[in-house]
Amino acid sequence: MLNKIRKKINSLPKKRASVLLNGTLVYLLGDGNKEKAINKLQALKDEANSEEEFLEAFKREVNYDFFNALYSELNFNNISGIMRSFKSIKEKVPELKKLITNQKGVDKILNDKSGLKSIIVKTIFIKKNEEITDDELMMSLFKQFSISKERIANEEFGVDKKTFNKWLEETGLFKEEFYKPLSERGKKGVYLDEYVHIFETLFLAKEEGKLDIENNIDTYIYRLNSKMSFQKDDIVQICESNIKTQKEVLRKLAYYNFINKFPYSLSRELVNKMWSEINY
Repeated sequence: MLNKIRKKINSLPKKRASVLLNGTLVYLLGDGNKEKAINKLQALKDEANSEEEFLEAFKREVNYDFFNALYSELNFNNISGIMRSFKSIKEKVPELKKLITNQKGVDKILNDKSGLKSIIVKTIFIKKNEEITDDELMMSLFKQFSISKERIANEEFGVDKKTFNKWLEETGLFKEEFYKPLSERGKKGVYLDEYVHIFETLFLAKEEGKLDIENNIDTYIYRLNSKMSFQKDDIVQICESNIKTQKEVLRKLAYYNFINKFPYSLSRELVNKMWSEINY
């Protein structure tokens, strides 16, 4: 996803790139007010005795070191990468806080009440002068990003596309109205919101509902570091049983007989039917 944004920025026409830069600076220095931003920039220049001093003052004002360090921790290649990034950032909060040179500026960006996200997204992805609501903006953003089923299968769960498609069939994702086009897309993949839904369905137990990275990050990281796909022998070990007993108990479940590997969500159901539990 970050690569997509980088490519979009690098391919922007000079005029639009200038609009993006100016809009970002007006947000950072003037809370969205152009005149206020110009005055702040001029004040920084007046107080500096050299170009080097001005540059350092500017960096302090926009928390350059803090956001540069924060950016270096981000991995938006896939959902598991995002979760690992969140965990890493959470662990480095004390270290990152030391790099903050303008607390109000950080608070403003993290709360984003003045719309920096909207400025960036609209400038990069939305056609000039196109009127769009916030909801339409988010839907449009989702459609800007897609990922192939092969990548999800391999990078997230370590399985091939054939096994992955069986999982989608069994969890009902092919049957939902929202997913009707999924089986027809082939290499075109799925959009960002669909990708999140697929990941949640396979990675979470049914009772967990939706991803809650802020509150459940430790559980998720432990799960990522354990197994993302389970073989029948894995279920035997978890249940402290044997393959013969397992087959006798689970053979009535059709998908158990034609799938050799299972995602966490299905594995948890199988383990529960074996009167045991996965404790993570």
